[in-house]
Amino acid sequence: MFTRRALLSSALTASLRAAGSSVRLGGPIFLKSADPVELAKEHKRLGYSAAYCPEATAEDSARVKAIREAFAAHDVVIAEVGAWRNMLDPDAAARRANLDYVTKRLALAEAVGARCCVDIAGSFNPKVWYGPHPGNLGREFFDATVENCRKVIDAIKPTAPRSLWK
Repeated sequence: MFTRRALLSSALTASLRAAGSSVRLGGPIFLKSADPVELAKEHKRLGYSAAYCPEATAEDSARVKAIREAFAAHDVVIAEVGAWRNMLDPDAAARRANLDYVTKRLALAEAVGARCCVDIAGSFNPKVWYGPHPGNLGREFFDATVENCRKVIDAIKPTAPRSLWK
């Protein structure tokens, strides 16, 4: 049985295809499972053809392979791996740990063939990792953000960008 969400997703996808282009759509699912096959099937059931990456690490090659194969078999792309850490944390130890975490998440994105790894630059705010801070508007913030991006990208050396478009 199709849900309202699945019908809307399918209708939008059909409209885009009729217009000569298409985009993959996805969203949250609420299935309590770690099984990649079951997760991929649930995305399909909801009318999705894009997904968040299930929990995994790049070092777990068997799980990475299972995720890649299950989602590919159901024509669902892994749209993103979330990182969501403050790469500009004022505390040096926390900043290093966050950069390491983001680097590992980009490695996972590469391993599963995700379209992107998502994060924000962060903030100099010592209390709210994404919060406002006067220093966020200055040259130091910009330069530190560029340097952080370079470190993460240079560590993983991601392949050419992948498109969400078919």
